[in-house]
Amino acid sequence: MQKIKSNKGATLTDVVIAILILILFTGILTTSFYNIYKHSMLIKFNAIALDYTIKVLEYTDRIKYEEVSNDLNNIVKEKFDIKNEFNINIEIENYNKDDEERRDIIKIVKVTVNYNIAGEEHKYSVQKLKIKER
Repeated sequence: MQKIKSNKGATLTDVVIAILILILFTGILTTSFYNIYKHSMLIKFNAIALDYTIKVLEYTDRIKYEEVSNDLNNIVKEKFDIKNEFNINIEIENYNKDDEERRDIIKIVKVTVNYNIAGEEHKYSVQKLKIKER
């Protein structure tokens, strides 16, 4: 029997196959690490957005009914140390906006926190009622 291949070193096909396997696993690992990083950042940013939302809603509970207005956006940005990655928008709406005959005793406070992760826009939004106390 005649020997076709000698075992003296790596041939070109061995090198090409090794490089292809390396490229394949590098792509899989890179994609996996990127997705893990993206999801961990999403969890962190969600927690921070929730924290900001809770702070704003607790602040609206502490202040008087008359002080709850659209000026709350500026007050919150000054009062709380909000990071640049987050955009907080507070919308105040009177519950009796459609029927002026009803007394103004309830306001709807909607807090929306927007943030970007890896080029994707994410939004966290919560509504609550502010009731006028006597």
